Amino acid sequence: MPHADCHDAMDRLLTLNEAVTAALQSIQPVYVIEPVSLLDAEGRVLAADVLARLDVPPGDNSAMDGFAVYLSDLRQGTVTRLPVVGRSLAGHPYPGPVPRGVAVRITTGALIPEGPDAVIMQEQCRVDPEEGWIEIEPDIAARRRSGENIRQRGEDVRAGTVLLSQGRRLRCQDIALV
Repeated sequence: MPHADCHDAMDRLLTLNEAVTAALQSIQPVYVIEPVSLLDAEGRVLAADVLARLDVPPGDNSAMDGFAVYLSDLRQGTVTRLPVVGRSLAGHPYPGPVPRGVAVRITTGALIPEGPDAVIMQEQCRVDPEEGWIEIEPDIAARRRSGENIRQRGEDVRAGTVLLSQGRRLRCQDIALV
């Protein structure tokens, strides 16, 4: 009885390089670009790079609740007392420049007012809300540095930065970026 085999003994297997070449030659590019809503975008492939339209954060803002101050106003070796002249809240910034020798109450995410160069955490200040002043101990003042507790404009993402590259298959976390 003849040997029945589904493989012809004369056929040879392709090498890996031959198989890859054959596979690449059979790929057809997709030329149809179809706009879809964000609700339907998960699993779709980007036709073009997605660029950041703005800086994130869009302006210098406070990394925590506290007081915006000029470091040069903090005394070395003695307690610094500063009057609190206003506040800067997220979405409601302090209006105008801040004069020297004062503090501005600031909340996390609020824009840094014009002038101050650091934010002192509220836990590091003694506050008298009725009299309207804060006190900062000299050991706290001595350890401060310019830019402390301030998130700089564009620190996370600069406008024009590629957020998602062409050809990327979109996941739900990618869609949150756009």
